[in-house]
Amino acid sequence: MARSTDNELISLSCLQCNQVSEMLGLYMAPSGDKSRILEKLRTTAVEWAAKVWAGTSSQEETWTALKSTISRKLVYPLPTLILTEAECRSIMAPVLKAALPRAGISSTISSIVRHALRNLLDWTCWTCIQKWVPYELPS
Repeated sequence: MARSTDNELISLSCLQCNQVSEMLGLYMAPSGDKSRILEKLRTTAVEWAAKVWAGTSSQEETWTALKSTISRKLVYPLPTLILTEAECRSIMAPVLKAALPRAGISSTISSIVRHALRNLLDWTCWTCIQKWVPYELPS
């Protein structure tokens, strides 16, 4: 038993070293078993990709959703994991397959070129906006 910050008694469970438990939204095991978290990440990616395929978002909305929602959700557990390149590709494949064509980006070109071009385009557009639409603080 332990006490919470509200001074309530909380029951603690004793787990075996090979048992996986959820902590802060991550499935972890002392043995290093990562199959459950990989399954959860892959399921999350597949569900998000299905929503992108079914949706009618614009190219810009799709790109923004890719960068700000699913990417952040999949990056969150990475500091606690050691993944192989194949595992990373397995998780990201459904996301990229669904989002890149919707965002107007070829999914067959190299990822290095793909990200460099899109980042350059984002930077160029931001530079144009700053140049032609001066930002003024409201009074």
